[in-house]
Amino acid sequence: MLSVGENSNHGSCHAILSFAGERLDPDDIASLIAARVTKARKKGDKLARPLAGHADPAAKVGYCEIATSGAILSNDINEHIAYLLSQVEDNLGSIQSFVDRNNIAWKIVCFFEDENIADTWDLSHENANRAITIGIPIYSENVEKLAAKPGLA
Repeated sequence: MLSVGENSNHGSCHAILSFAGERLDPDDIASLIAARVTKARKKGDKLARPLAGHADPAAKVGYCEIATSGAILSNDINEHIAYLLSQVEDNLGSIQSFVDRNNIAWKIVCFFEDENIADTWDLSHENANRAITIGIPIYSENVEKLAAKPGLA
């Protein structure tokens, strides 16, 4: 069960901030966020591996990802989330405008070495409130929505 709380030190973990959309050019995100983009593709770029069930090995949408792996060495997932939120907050107006104008989906996804942790980790109240204020959802790797919905603050 996912919850909002304070105890989040659960061993090896990392998080990603991802953006996806038909009109997304990863260079646009790279110009808005100080952190290094770790994965990027434009719509139509050839994929190294075709997506399951798709014969066409071309990207259907643009995608950009910023990962905390290597940037944050903590085992506390909340430190990874806080880092990604700060990357957005540093240029929030421009990023929100870009996301809205281009119909871009964005989210933070948390990953855990121990698969049992994905169902029991706690999101700090501070990070939950920051994510809600920004309007960015936070998921665990099992893609269960945690933040950016009414009632968590």
